[in-house]
Amino acid sequence: MPELLTSMEDKLRHGVQLLSSFDKYRKELLSGRLEWGPTHTSESFWRKNVDKFEEREFFVLRTLLKLVETSQEVCVYLYVCVSIVCGWVYIHVG
Repeated sequence: MPELLTSMEDKLRHGVQLLSSFDKYRKELLSGRLEWGPTHTSESFWRKNVDKFEEREFFVLRTLLKLVETSQEVCVYLYVCVSIVCGWVYIHVG
C-alpha cells in the first residue's frame, strides 16, 4: 500500500508540472483563450522559463503585446500585465 501511495504522489507531481509547463502557457497564449492558472502565480515557473520568452526574437512577448493591441477585454490586459511585469520582468531584471 505505501508503494501505491508513493507512486500516485509521483504521478500527481508530474501532472502538476505538465499543467504548469511553458508549452501549456504558450499554447494557451496562441489560442487566444487565456485562463488564470499556476503559470501566473508560480515564481518557480517564471524562474525556470524566463529565457524561453526570448526565443525566436521574443515571440511570446510580442504575442502578449499584440493581445493588448487587439483585445478589448479587461481580463486580457490583466493577464498580459501579470505575465510581463510580475513574471518576465521581475525574474529577468531581478
